Amino acid sequence: MTYLAIYDGHGGRDMVDFLEHAMPFHVAQELGSDNDIDNDTDNDDSVSMEVRLERAFLMTDLHARQVGITASGATVAICLIKPVPESRSIQLIVANAGDARVVL
Repeated sequence: MTYLAIYDGHGGRDMVDFLEHAMPFHVAQELGSDNDIDNDTDNDDSVSMEVRLERAFLMTDLHARQVGITASGATVAICLIKPVPESRSIQLIVANAGDARVVL
């Protein structure tokens, strides 16, 4: 899976410098194994991609506060590109925080 992101810092570079490493780390932690990602059913044992990305954004925000970043912030737009070999296509998964958007 390919991770692409845009971070638009506000109030200095502290948050953007932090996000360059922390955001992909927390996204990777939340995605873990793709085996239990399920967007199409209501199975309680599976966690949707939407929920996983929401948790990754939340964990990144909490982590920033833990390291003392409180005077600056950022808007974030991410795009995950996931190959789908059986259909010879790709799946685009996008998420954002703040007023950043992904436009295709």
